[in-house]
Amino acid sequence: MTPKEKKYLTIGVSAVAGISVLILLTRKKTETGTYSEPTGNGTVNAPTFNAVTVMNKLLNAMKTTGTDEAAIFKALTNVNQTQFGQVVKAFGIRQYNSTMGNQINYFPVYQLPYVNLKGWLENELSDENYSSLQKKYPNYL
Repeated sequence: MTPKEKKYLTIGVSAVAGISVLILLTRKKTETGTYSEPTGNGTVNAPTFNAVTVMNKLLNAMKTTGTDEAAIFKALTNVNQTQFGQVVKAFGIRQYNSTMGNQINYFPVYQLPYVNLKGWLENELSDENYSSLQKKYPNYL
């Protein structure tokens, strides 16, 4: 390698390193799930809320015959009223076989009706468990 090539290589490596450092210093920080406690007593590790993740957990607990009620309540453990509204919106309306409690259409000639999350939960949960969710989320159930 000639001295001229070494000089160009050194300049190139320095430029790449400088740009990398600049990018690392100026990029936006992402949410880590840690927030400051309002009392000023430090930070608290809190899971970040994702409505689609909760919705998928609910759907997985209900989409086949036989409902995993424990999984439904586990998915909704730390979900407040406002967040539940986001879950309802993310769920939207989905085809539902209310007779069998799943999404299987046994008569392909007819289309399954579209049902919102309230209808799914009402059909899938026992009356007692649905009633407890109604108390927790009265604006949506």
